[in-house]
Amino acid sequence: MTRPLRARIDLQALAHNFSVARNAAPNSRIMAVIKANAYGHGMAIIARHLVNSGYHTLCVAHVTEAAELMDADGRWVGGDATLVQTGD
Repeated sequence: MTRPLRARIDLQALAHNFSVARNAAPNSRIMAVIKANAYGHGMAIIARHLVNSGYHTLCVAHVTEAAELMDADGRWVGGDATLVQTGD
């Protein structure tokens, strides 16, 4: 038997978490790890929100995930943020 599953991503909570981290380490650059399509929640949407919230660097595990963060014109959706790939 399966039950319907819903996941809710609170974008305001993401922004709040960044604010807490920024206050704890005001001179640091903060990296958010987004992988596996942001755990199934839409990597491009989450990436844009994180960058707009102030994250300087986003990290993915694989080059195919990095490719998912390009727009139709081949531009990185994160604007001036840095994209880091940690895997193969």
